[in-house]
Amino acid sequence: MNVRPNQRLFVYECLTSGIPAHGPGLPTLVGVWPEPPCTYLFFERPEDQTVNEWIRAHPGFELLGRYEMDYDQWQQVPQSDQQVGSFMIPARSDSPAASPQAGKKILRIDPGLVFGSGLHPTTRGCLLSLEVLFSQNRIHNVVDFGTGTGILAAASALLGARQVVAIDCNPLALRVARGNFEANGVREIIFPIVADDPAVVRCSWDLILMNIEWPCLTRIVSQPHWRSHSLAVLSGFLDSQRQTLAGLLPPSHVMIHEERHEGWCTVVLRAHTG
Repeated sequence: MNVRPNQRLFVYECLTSGIPAHGPGLPTLVGVWPEPPCTYLFFERPEDQTVNEWIRAHPGFELLGRYEMDYDQWQQVPQSDQQVGSFMIPARSDSPAASPQAGKKILRIDPGLVFGSGLHPTTRGCLLSLEVLFSQNRIHNVVDFGTGTGILAAASALLGARQVVAIDCNPLALRVARGNFEANGVREIIFPIVADDPAVVRCSWDLILMNIEWPCLTRIVSQPHWRSHSLAVLSGFLDSQRQTLAGLLPPSHVMIHEERHEGWCTVVLRAHTG
């Protein structure tokens, strides 16, 4: 998925029943973004006729709107190399291998159409939290729920995790993430899974990451499955939502670390032992 900076995108918002198996088969199709109950189709040029035919071929589907935007309007694109803790994130994922400063790790991310370029405050909060956790704990396996571009899964692998499961309900996200795992040389230890619930991992692991949207975060933390993991990083919520989240957390967990950046929060929890 080679989306160019400043590329013009033509976006079709469609009401769909579930997640479509595939979008219209055209070379101008950049990607399909499911966000139930809607699906967004991204094209390099207007494809009104083809999209209308695709809608008619799927009973129950409805075209809600068409929008035009530059790629930079859709995705935050770094204009220069970013440093987050010990990570150096090149502005261009295909730039020649840099010589990082002492103690820095190069983290290559091509976001495509997917969230997670490294600029968002929640991503930065998670990266900094990961550094704290890996420096203070023995972490061998990690679940990254809502992996997006795979930035946190790749960072976990670079910090020393031996096995990472990267979960996302969006097949497009996992396609982008696989490319980023390859670019960072960690593809062999990261296992992508298409799912909408972290309960697909049934055993207790060292760490679970959940940098996800507020409605999904509140739904998941209200369920018991994630509590079996020793450590948890929760993010994707605002300062104003912190108290609400705290009221949803079980007494089985205690907060051990917190990051706040530009009005967004990241919290780290540890499960009580014994």
